[in-house]
Amino acid sequence: MEPLEQRIQAKLLNVFRNIEEPFGTIIFRNWWEKKTLQISRPESDLFWMTLICVGGHGFRTAVEVVFMAVEAGEVRCGEKVIGVAGTEEGADSAIVMKATKFRDSVGPVPEERLKIEETLCMPKQTTWAGYG
Repeated sequence: MEPLEQRIQAKLLNVFRNIEEPFGTIIFRNWWEKKTLQISRPESDLFWMTLICVGGHGFRTAVEVVFMAVEAGEVRCGEKVIGVAGTEEGADSAIVMKATKFRDSVGPVPEERLKIEETLCMPKQTTWAGYG
């Protein structure tokens, strides 16, 4: 274990490694058409691109790490948690989010949907890393 991880765990925080990224199917509630759709990848990438448009890659990844912690069983749905991530090197984004599963984040059940409770920080400029 790396010294940084030891310091983090000493403060009663968990460090997660090798959790599968939540880039699969998403359930989408189309409120205008009043129907629920199951959208698989690559169409579900529109969700991730929207988050990048809002706050950049770090912001998107801060949301992603919360989904990953839920999928790993380390965070229960409905808990408020902090997601921290960054673009390139270091952390540049932090959010407080109601934990949910990626699949349900824009689904038909309002209580199971993604809710970013607070944006603690995000970069002023968006870097489009890898998107040409």
